[in-house]
Amino acid sequence: MGKDSLYGTRFWTKDWNREDDLAPRICCFRKCISGEQISPDGILKIAADSRYKLYINGTLIQEGPCKANRGNFYYDTCQPGRCLQEGMNCIAVEVLRYPEDFGRRNHSLLRTGLPYLYLEGGEELEALTETAGWKSRTARHICFQGENTVPAPLHIVEDTVADASFHGWKRASFEDRNWAETECYGFERMKLSDTPRSLKKRPIPAAVLRPGAFLQSPFPIVVPAGSSLCVELDAGELMTAYCFLKMSGGEGSRISLLYGESYYLQKRGIFYKENRSESERGILLGNEDHYQVSGAGTEEQPEEYAPFWFRTFRYVRLAVEAGKTLVLHDFRYLETGYPLKVCSCVKTSDKSMGRIWEISERTLKRCMHDTYVDCPYYEQLQYAMDARSEILYTYAVSADDRLARRCMEDFRCSVNGEGLVNSCAPALRAHVIPGFSIYYILMVYDHMMYFGDRELLFRHVPAIDGVLSFFHSHLDERGLVERIGGKNQKQDYWSFIDWTREWDETTGVPTAVRKGGITMESLLYLLGLFAAARINGYLDRKDTAREYEKRADRLKKAVRKHCMGLNGLIQDGPGIEEYSVHCQVFAVLAGVLTIEEGRKALEKTVGVQGAAQCSVAMSYYLFRALEKTGQYERTDELWEIWRGMLEKDLTTCVENDTDERSDCHGWGALALYELPAVILGVRPASPGFAAVRISPCTGRLSWAEGNVITPRGMIRVKWKKEKGKINLQKEIPEDIVEV
Repeated sequence: MGKDSLYGTRFWTKDWNREDDLAPRICCFRKCISGEQISPDGILKIAADSRYKLYINGTLIQEGPCKANRGNFYYDTCQPGRCLQEGMNCIAVEVLRYPEDFGRRNHSLLRTGLPYLYLEGGEELEALTETAGWKSRTARHICFQGENTVPAPLHIVEDTVADASFHGWKRASFEDRNWAETECYGFERMKLSDTPRSLKKRPIPAAVLRPGAFLQSPFPIVVPAGSSLCVELDAGELMTAYCFLKMSGGEGSRISLLYGESYYLQKRGIFYKENRSESERGILLGNEDHYQVSGAGTEEQPEEYAPFWFRTFRYVRLAVEAGKTLVLHDFRYLETGYPLKVCSCVKTSDKSMGRIWEISERTLKRCMHDTYVDCPYYEQLQYAMDARSEILYTYAVSADDRLARRCMEDFRCSVNGEGLVNSCAPALRAHVIPGFSIYYILMVYDHMMYFGDRELLFRHVPAIDGVLSFFHSHLDERGLVERIGGKNQKQDYWSFIDWTREWDETTGVPTAVRKGGITMESLLYLLGLFAAARINGYLDRKDTAREYEKRADRLKKAVRKHCMGLNGLIQDGPGIEEYSVHCQVFAVLAGVLTIEEGRKALEKTVGVQGAAQCSVAMSYYLFRALEKTGQYERTDELWEIWRGMLEKDLTTCVENDTDERSDCHGWGALALYELPAVILGVRPASPGFAAVRISPCTGRLSWAEGNVITPRGMIRVKWKKEKGKINLQKEIPEDIVEV
């Protein structure tokens, strides 16, 4: 290769200026090559800062790279030669570059100090990777808006006045003589302080791109000059997808695309959700893209509007105000997300559980991208508490740990100076919820039980030790965790526990925080100690394991001594007569309460007015406490929350059963764990799933059957209640020991 080779280097456009650094901006790159010039087996490495979309002859091939964390930036691979046709082909790349200003950036997308597109390939890709022929131009007509979303606007909504000179730029026939040459960055320009000099291979598979269409009616649709069109389209289910609208004519026409999860009803000026498909009485609300048509499109080569970031929607409102006559030729989408392969399947005597499984499976898929996300419509952030549940659901239905491994690494790299992980990672800003560091430890423990990977555990042990050291250093004279946080944005740390109505004024923190420390943080610390002791025991770090066990024993005694109310319930704060289901649940799980004490405590609080109740977010832990205290039949009444989702025509699980902000939130996919792991009873009994304990919790069901995938193969279970007994049948792979 010559001096100007792009082999293993980064490059950028020469028309970039200082003003472009101040706002989100798309830069377009293109190169034309013959289909015979590169090998179909050649592997291209590609990355960009901040995000890219790769097209070949106008077709989206892939997007990436996967989000960076505080320790790693990544590259993707592809084989572009397999997508080429005879004759000339256009390789086109859009790169979205976010500015330094946090107020204009996607809050989970880290960036470096230097914008770049990165390409690398061997000799078989030299025609593609050499500098000569690459042209570029900054698309300043595309503007990105910050959504009205707290706490983390995505900055993905667009307001675009189309530029006719860009029409057809992803095609080989496009004339690019006025486009700028690309500029290679010399090694000396890549400062260690702001740009990674090395990239790591993407640790997860590429996202799926599955085609779908909004409009199946015959095209084209003609909107005469001066007229308008407004149509509301139903995708049939909540979707995460890239959208593509093709049109011709219509110069000066204005198009808006509103993406909604649901129809809203209105009462006394307040919007609320009921039946999600109530189109007659309802109104669509949501984020909205705006596009002004250039008029350069023809029937043979339509003008295309394709928002850069994927959109989340069940419904889309397409509105047109025609300047000149506009012809709409096509409106399609490509579903995107992590390629989750669901292998487990379960049937039960309760028919509603089949439908709950369906919306749960869709929920998990919509919340898996290059990270787990809390909800795809709003922040798209990977929170530790949320992700711990999503990871367990993933293991139970797929035995796939690739995204989980990536998630744990994100949190390990987010550790702050005090030893705590960030509440969400990757993330631009420090935002710490102390208890979420314990969920990170539980993630690592879960991975040990399912996969037994010692190398991974050793990698995370230092961070785990740091988390527990923080809590240990914040014990008060009673041996309890002192007050270490408070309301969101009122103290350095946010002591969030759950979005329950009783804690609205304190932003999800038990109201006992007004008077001092909260018991939940001591209970979470206790669970972290137990998990860490088992991890260290498995790694033959016996002394550390014993130390954590001793700490746990002292803490259990302190909670019982200082946080036990007169009625046998665990108080929300030591000596404070305020109570929640949460403290009873975690006291049961941490062994602070005996089985009998826990049973009585749950009977006195679950569903009882005056005690703060667990929302959907905490249902996994509530179900575990009911199971442990022999009350699993009570979960039948709790599934009414999900049956209510079905009655409201939801296609995914709501964020919570209080304000139902988002119609899709990963922690709501509880059925994916509950049916295979609990109702069929298939769970690991020793690290790496070397042993299994099959112990179905039948509850009020009369029968259940299904297949449960594990890292060591498929387990088949079938049970039926007959004359007061359970007839259990099972098939287990030979290398798994049943205990």
